Amino acid sequence: MADLLQHVRESGFPYPDRLILLFVGGSELHGAKVHGTDDLDIYGIYIEPPEMVLGLESMPHFVWSTAGNDRRNGPSDVDVTLYSLKKWAGLACKGNPTALHFLFAENAVANNVWIDILRDRRAFLARTFVKPFLGFADDQLKRMTGSKGRGKKGQRPEIEEKFGYDVKAAMHTLRLLYECKNCCRMAGLRCLVLNGSFWSACVRVSIRWTRWSRWRRSFLRNARKRPNRPLCRSEWTGSVSRES
Repeated sequence: MADLLQHVRESGFPYPDRLILLFVGGSELHGAKVHGTDDLDIYGIYIEPPEMVLGLESMPHFVWSTAGNDRRNGPSDVDVTLYSLKKWAGLACKGNPTALHFLFAENAVANNVWIDILRDRRAFLARTFVKPFLGFADDQLKRMTGSKGRGKKGQRPEIEEKFGYDVKAAMHTLRLLYECKNCCRMAGLRCLVLNGSFWSACVRVSIRWTRWSRWRRSFLRNARKRPNRPLCRSEWTGSVSRES
């Protein structure tokens, strides 16, 4: 906890005392961290001061990285991504997969506001979220196949040279498909992230094997096609509400 807060303070975030949620995200949250290669991703939510909520100024999000904007992150870099409570709630209600992870992450700060939100976190889940989840998965699949640009910081030439394709993008593709499926099931309300024992052993192995390039690229293409019909069926048979 102290280390995460220290990183937030070093980032220059002006309201560390107004944080209601702080956690480690990225590959570590998904259970696919490769030690010595991944950076530290810190996410959180804060409540804006009254003068911002009621005034003309606002700070809906705060982003900072030790890598800056000119180079890719290395294993010693730290990324800090924080959202105001209003901004995060808007993203979560639209089915943003990253925002929904916040509801299932271990909090490093003790706060009664976030505890109250978690008591009714089911209200943020809806079967209509199938579409955004599949959209995010398709984006990752296109990055893997090279049919979509990846930007300067999204390129991983060393991974492609070693394994033949971007296995990290492949891992995210499979992860998003699993998350989408579980998000639409009552049993999946506690299984949205690949942390600890939330996922079955076979699912965790599948995600990690993808990161370690144990699957051929054709497997990932087919994986996107196969869950399509089951996911659509779960949209109508799941016990989660149709709209958040």
